[in-house]
Amino acid sequence: MEGVKVQFLLNLSFLLISFTNGDIRMITPNFKAVNFAREIRGRRLNGSVIREIEVDSEGSCRLQCVEEESCMSYNFGPSKNKKRFKCQLSDSDRFVGLKNFTEDDEYLYRGVKRRLDGSVDFYLGWESYKRGFGNLSGEFWLGNDNLHRLTAVDDVILRVDLEDFDGNVTYAAYTTFKVANEADKYQLLIEGYKGTAGDSMTFQRDMNFTTKDEDNDVHDQWNCAIEYKGAWWYKGCHSSNLNGLYHNGPHNSFADGVNWFDFRGYRYSLKRTEMKIKARI
Repeated sequence: MEGVKVQFLLNLSFLLISFTNGDIRMITPNFKAVNFAREIRGRRLNGSVIREIEVDSEGSCRLQCVEEESCMSYNFGPSKNKKRFKCQLSDSDRFVGLKNFTEDDEYLYRGVKRRLDGSVDFYLGWESYKRGFGNLSGEFWLGNDNLHRLTAVDDVILRVDLEDFDGNVTYAAYTTFKVANEADKYQLLIEGYKGTAGDSMTFQRDMNFTTKDEDNDVHDQWNCAIEYKGAWWYKGCHSSNLNGLYHNGPHNSFADGVNWFDFRGYRYSLKRTEMKIKARI
């Protein structure tokens, strides 16, 4: 997938953001990469409006544009409701878009990862995780390039929903979630845990992403992705392994399932896991 480069002009009442093809330039590691074109102030794009919505911030409008399949630019400006803003999504150009797949009473999230039934093979290599795979209506991984783009746009909250085969449901939320670019091995920044599942992600903070064909963990004897049959921000090795093997509950093997240590430990593979993100307002 091609990177996105940024260019700008500004508007007293509306802000037009458009995308141009190019490369994302980053310092190592730079979690604040620019992913949208420069603002154009004083102008508003007319026509080609796919959808008009009210949002809390310009960052929310950007995420809505990334989410909308045919959105390539947007107008952002005031609405009649002085506490909110108008966001007009436009298909004046083409950009790879991503859709929401779930609703939540507390949040409006964008789907990042979903495991439901073991129908998709998650024991894949670097390129597959880079691009993403699966089906948005079923099991999928959004793609590390897309995770970087979405989390570089704004401050982002991550929520992880977990369910076991007994119907127990729990969650973990993080007030900060960012993924660096490929040059930085998709390094993970995560902090600010709250929830009921226990914190099984902060252990992986500052770790690079590892797959069976790209060993970036800190274990000095083996590749954690091979040892635990997954792909993740392994340290040496993990306290969560949501891309591990789908074992349908209890398993005799150690820590190679869809595991969240603080919920069901290393010998229980979860039934359903979802990672979802939204802009932090």
